[in-house]
Amino acid sequence: MKIAFPVLGLLALLGIAYALAFFGVIPVQKMAAKSPGMAHALAALHLAKLKKPAANPAAAAVPAATAPEQEALNAEKKQLADQKAALDKQQADFEAQKQAAASAPPAAGSAASAAAPLSSAADNNSAGKLDAIYAAMSADDLLTIFAKLPDPDVIRALTNLDEKKAGKVLAGLPPARAARLSEEMSHAAPSRPAAVASL
Repeated sequence: MKIAFPVLGLLALLGIAYALAFFGVIPVQKMAAKSPGMAHALAALHLAKLKKPAANPAAAAVPAATAPEQEALNAEKKQLADQKAALDKQQADFEAQKQAAASAPPAAGSAASAAAPLSSAADNNSAGKLDAIYAAMSADDLLTIFAKLPDPDVIRALTNLDEKKAGKVLAGLPPARAARLSEEMSHAAPSRPAAVASL
């Protein structure tokens, strides 16, 4: 009799707990969702339902319906990859030709060398006109122009100016550039008296 009371009390407690779980007072569905083992135990007691993977006919039909679209997409991807490979090859060929052209010396019969005598004659004519314009300008105006010209052009213009104006221009230039130009003009100076003498 002493053993029967504790067993009956335990059964009563279990019955109360079962009733509370059955009517949803105890959240057994949440416990079942957290633990798969607990879900099986609660399902055996008919307190929770096991979630079976539902066979969804619509989900199974979707891949079959998009199979032609997938094939078309794969074909487009392949075509794009082929086009990219062709473009990469053309770019590599172009770069190789560009490097080969840059490293090759210019041909003797090229259009640039054929046009050189014509352009040098035109350059001599325009250089003469330019020297006459420089001769008519003041030294201050020449300074602003010569500050933006490369050294060879300034040297050519200074050698064709009279000494007084050329001296004013050299004095107005920055000292480092004036020294550099003077040195280069002194190396070119021996050829000038011979040319003057021949006139």
